[in-house]
Amino acid sequence: MSWGNYWKSKSYGKGLPRSSSINLIGQSFSQSTLYLSDSIVVPASVAVIDNIFAALTTSQQSALRAKYKMAGKATDNAQRLGLNRKSFNHYLSRAEIRVMIELDNY
Repeated sequence: MSWGNYWKSKSYGKGLPRSSSINLIGQSFSQSTLYLSDSIVVPASVAVIDNIFAALTTSQQSALRAKYKMAGKATDNAQRLGLNRKSFNHYLSRAEIRVMIELDNY
């Protein structure tokens, strides 16, 4: 499963804990943080790209999110995230190149 498809599936509730936020209110902060962090096991290949993604600029992250992590047309998603078509193409290109370089160095 690709990085984008993995996170896309998680954004629709697949693979997330069945306990709602309301059920977690009674627990202490550290317990709920521990519970939520243990509820999803991220594959190593996805975690590598997540680390690279975290180092990108906000605009580059938005461009990648619009194309790979959101359902629907990438340019429409980019507009929802505040990027016009020209900016989207610019930041997407820079982000994809940077991810490929970082993966090559890994």
